[in-house]
Amino acid sequence: MLLHLRDRIVLGAVENTPVPHRMHGTPRVELGLYALDDAATTAADLRFAGGLFARTWSARPTDLVDRPIVYGWPVVATRDLRWVAAQALHECEHHLADVRADLGVAGPAPTTRR
Repeated sequence: MLLHLRDRIVLGAVENTPVPHRMHGTPRVELGLYALDDAATTAADLRFAGGLFARTWSARPTDLVDRPIVYGWPVVATRDLRWVAAQALHECEHHLADVRADLGVAGPAPTTRR
């Protein structure tokens, strides 16, 4: 998810009002694409993807945050790159809550989308 959202930041920075491809999250799971992932590999992948996303966001010129990008879900809407970054944070919080629940570890509730 972080790699996909990072690509949306890049796409929005270089194209005018792009319409990115869907991530197809549910089909990825249904196809078993994560079936061989163990906890250590997943943790390493998350550290890598989180770092890459953060470095990409930090490196982008500040005047690009208002560039539009079209999102198709849950309804077609034009957003900006700032919204994409907020969405990445929301998704991280949401998935962290899922991991904590799966492990039986308590943690703070995810925040609402910004």
